[in-house]
Amino acid sequence: MKSILVFSFTILQKVRHVLTGGNLIKMSIWDNSGCAKFRSIIGSYLRNAQGIVLVFDVTNLQSYIDLRNWLCELDDQGVLAPAAVSIVANKIDAKSERKVGRDEVNISNCKVV
Repeated sequence: MKSILVFSFTILQKVRHVLTGGNLIKMSIWDNSGCAKFRSIIGSYLRNAQGIVLVFDVTNLQSYIDLRNWLCELDDQGVLAPAAVSIVANKIDAKSERKVGRDEVNISNCKVV
């Protein structure tokens, strides 16, 4: 499998080709570390995305608030409608430090599992 790592404007991009079900799939993974300065341009990177994964830290309430803001921004840019969106809660093993409870996660049109 071929893997390429590219740094640009402090956005990390990794391209990976994965063989699944007899099909070769190109995955382009972008990590902007939640930097607000990328909100205005992120739509152009995700315009043709078939899937989007957004991650928040359950030990950091601001991380969850920022996630909701990112969802609104992506929706405003017309990126969310055609893509499958997954929301991932990170650090769920840090129970004593948790600031966002499972029942608090309420994102419209998203299923909490």
